[in-house]
Amino acid sequence: MFKELDGVKTLQALPAEGMAAGIVGVVLEVFTQPTPAYLVEFSDADGEAIATAFLMPEQVELAWAFEPTRSRQA
Repeated sequence: MFKELDGVKTLQALPAEGMAAGIVGVVLEVFTQPTPAYLVEFSDADGEAIATAFLMPEQVELAWAFEPTRSRQA
């Protein structure tokens, strides 16, 4: 199961959003009920959101795991 802010790559085309397979997006929200699903945002090269989609776990794979940075105290 992915978590919020993880990067995921689509395993299949998303014709409704006009995107091919292999597009990378960021998980905005994780749902567990009634079935596992993810709200994923896809952005262009300038960081502008171009689409959001609800995707099932079998439609995506992990591209990168979000790792929050820890602030250093001087």
